[in-house]
Amino acid sequence: MIRLIKRLLPARLKVVLRNLIFGSSPAALDPNEVARKERAKQLESAQSLDEVRNTAKELGFTYFLDYDHQIPTKRREFLAAVNYFGQDLRGRVVLDVGPGTADSLDFAKELGASETLFIEEEPFFVRFATLKGHVGVEKNYTYDPFFPREWKEKIDFLYTKGSINCEWVNEQQRLRDSGDPAGYFDFDAWIRSLLNLMEPRSGSAILVPAMSLQASRIVDATYDLDTYYWCPDVARYRESFFCTTLVAHGFQIVENVQGFTQEKAFPFAFYYSNGKSITSRCP
Repeated sequence: MIRLIKRLLPARLKVVLRNLIFGSSPAALDPNEVARKERAKQLESAQSLDEVRNTAKELGFTYFLDYDHQIPTKRREFLAAVNYFGQDLRGRVVLDVGPGTADSLDFAKELGASETLFIEEEPFFVRFATLKGHVGVEKNYTYDPFFPREWKEKIDFLYTKGSINCEWVNEQQRLRDSGDPAGYFDFDAWIRSLLNLMEPRSGSAILVPAMSLQASRIVDATYDLDTYYWCPDVARYRESFFCTTLVAHGFQIVENVQGFTQEKAFPFAFYYSNGKSITSRCP
C-alpha cells in the first residue's frame, strides 16, 4: 500500500511527506550533523592551510589528517585516471564531487584547467579547498537537489573517487523498494542530475565508489592502501543495482587501470563521455 501511495503522489507532495517524517531534511536525524556544525565554528578563524591543519590536530580530527597525509597517492590516482582516459584538461572546467583535501583539483590546475569546482559537506575539506583557490559548495550531495543549477551543462570533466558508497546506495534502493521512508536517496535521479552537469558535446566523467566495510582489512603497499573497505565478491558487485544503474545510463565499466583501480578496494572505474568511447581513445 505504501509503495502504491508513493507512486501516485506528485513529486512535491512526496517531498512534503518525507519532510514530515524526517524533519526539514534527512540530515535532521543525522547524529553527526551537530558535530559537523561545531567543527565549522572551530574553523571560522582559520585563514591558512596550516591553521586548518592545526585546528584538526587540536580537535583530534584524524579523518581530515589522514587525507592530508595521502597527497602523493591522491595525485598519482588522478594522473593515472587522466592519462588512461585520455583527458586534456587545458582550458576545461573540472568538478570533483567529494574532493577530500582537493589534491585532484590542485593537479587539474597544474594541467591547465580554467576552473576547478567542488561539492563537499565536511567543513574541513571545504575550507581547505577554498583556501587553495578552488570554488565550491558546502552541501551533502545525496540530498535533492543534488547539485547547483548553475552548473548545468558546464562541466567538461567530472571526477569522483571514494565519495559515494556503493553498498549504501544498494541498501537505500532496497529500502525504497520496500516503501520504507528511510530510503531517501534516489540513485537513478542522482545519476541523471550528474549527467545534466556535463558539457553536451564533450563532457566526461570518471566515477569510482567506496566499497562496504568488512571485518578484515587488506593492505597493498604498492598502491599505498590499508583499508577495511573492500569488495568480497566482484561478480556479485558487477550485477548489483549500483553497477547496472550506471551501465543503463551509459557508463562503461573499466578494470585494471594501473595506479587507479585496485582489485578489491576499487575493482571498477565507471567512465562516461559525451564524446568518444573509452575503446576508441585508450589502449
